[in-house]
Amino acid sequence: MNKKAKSPKLNLKISRNAAPIAENTISVSLQFLSKNKLRNFDFFSKSDFRQKAHALDQFLDLIKRLTFKTRLEISSLSKNDDCGFEEIPFAQINCNPDRKTLAKDAKICVFRFGNNGSGGDYRLLGIFDSGFPVLNIIGFDFNYSAYDHE
Repeated sequence: MNKKAKSPKLNLKISRNAAPIAENTISVSLQFLSKNKLRNFDFFSKSDFRQKAHALDQFLDLIKRLTFKTRLEISSLSKNDDCGFEEIPFAQINCNPDRKTLAKDAKICVFRFGNNGSGGDYRLLGIFDSGFPVLNIIGFDFNYSAYDHE
C-alpha cells in the first residue's frame, strides 16, 4: 500500500512591525533612460574608456548611497549635500525620456555626482513616481549641456 505523506503545516506569522525598512527607501529604474547618446553612457567613445569607467563607478556609488535613503530624507537636503538634488522644470531640460511623456511643468530631479570637488563632474536627471519612492532615471549630463547651468 502506498501511503501519502502529509505535508507539514507551515506556521508563519508576519507582524506589521516586521515590515522591511527597504519598502520606504528609494528604488531606481532605468526603464525611461533616454536613447540620446548625449544623455546615456554612450556619450563616451571607445577611446574614452577610462572616463566612462570613472563615470560609471561614480554613478554606481551614488545609486548605492541613494538606495539607503528615503525620499523624505533626500528632500530635506540641499543640492550640494550628499544625495541632495535640485528640481528643474522639464521645459528647461534638454533630455527626453524614452517611452514617457512629461508635462512641461513636470519637475526633474537633478543629482550631482562625481568627485571634482565643486559639486560633482556629472548630473543624473530623474523623476519620482508619484506616491512611490522610485527614481526613474531619464538621462545624464556629462558635459553641462542638458540645461542652463548657472
